[in-house]
Amino acid sequence: MCLACALLALARLPGARPWWLGATPALVFYAGLNWDLLPIALVAVAALAQERGRTGASGAAAALGVSAKLFPATLVPPALAALAASRRPRALLGYAAVLGGLVLLVNLPFALAAPEHWSWFFRFNAGRGAENSIWDALGIRRGPLLEALSVAPLAASALVGAAATALAARRAGDAARAARLATALALVVWIATNKIWSPQYALYGFLAGALAAGPAALFAALTAVSVWDFHVAFEVRARRWEPWFRDYLFHPTAIVRTLLWLALAALIARALWRAAHGQVSDADAISPAVEPGERTR
Repeated sequence: MCLACALLALARLPGARPWWLGATPALVFYAGLNWDLLPIALVAVAALAQERGRTGASGAAAALGVSAKLFPATLVPPALAALAASRRPRALLGYAAVLGGLVLLVNLPFALAAPEHWSWFFRFNAGRGAENSIWDALGIRRGPLLEALSVAPLAASALVGAAATALAARRAGDAARAARLATALALVVWIATNKIWSPQYALYGFLAGALAAGPAALFAALTAVSVWDFHVAFEVRARRWEPWFRDYLFHPTAIVRTLLWLALAALIARALWRAAHGQVSDADAISPAVEPGERTR
C-alpha cells in the first residue's frame, strides 16, 4: 500500500520517473525488510503537495515522514528556503507550525512516557562505528573523523540544495522542481557517505532517482549493485559465515556502490544548478520537468 501510494504521487509529479522506484528488483529484497516504504510514501506525498502549493499538507507529510525515519528530513531545508525566498511569510509560518506541531504531537507522548526507550535510537546510533560503508572500507571505523566525514557531506548538500531552491524561487523559476532536486541530492549524499550502510537504504536512493528523473543506465547499474549487496552484505552475515575472503568482497562492493550513488548525486547537482539559474536543456542527463515533445527556450 505504501509503495502504491508513493508511485501514484510520483506519477503526478511533472518530470518524475516513477519506474526508478517501482521497477527496481531491489524492492523484492528490501520492501519487507523494514518499514522504509512508509516514509518513502510520505516523501512522495509531501513533494506532490508542495508542487500543488498545499504547504500545510506538505508540512504534515514531512512531519510524519521524519517521525517514521530521519531520511525525510531532507525535504525540510529546500521547502523552507522556497517559501522564504518567495516572500510568503504566512505560508512559511504555516509550514513550520504544522511541521513542528505534528512532530511534537507524534513524539512527545512517547518521549515523556518512556524517555529511555524513545531516546534509545539516538543513543544507539551515536555509539555505532562504521558498518558496511565507504568509511569501513577505507579503515576509518570510529572517532571524531568518522563522525565529521559522515555529517559534513550531508550538511553541505542540504545547504547547497536550500540555497539553489531559494535562488530558483527568487528568479521566478520552478521552485518546486528545484526543491525536489535538492531533496534528492541530500538523500543520495546521505546514504552514500553515512557511516552506516544498510542495503535497504538503496530504496531511498531509487526514490531520489525517481524525483530527479535519473538516467536508465545508472538505474540499471545501481539495481545490479543493490541485488549483489543483499547477498554479500546480508546473507553472509545472516549465516554468521566469515570466510577469509569476506573483506575482499565487502570492501570493493562498498567502494563501487558509493561511487555509483555519488555519480547520481553529481547528475542531480548539475540539474539543480541549471534549475537555479533557469537553464533547462533537453540534453540534460536528468530530465527536465517538461511534457514529452515540448521544447524549452
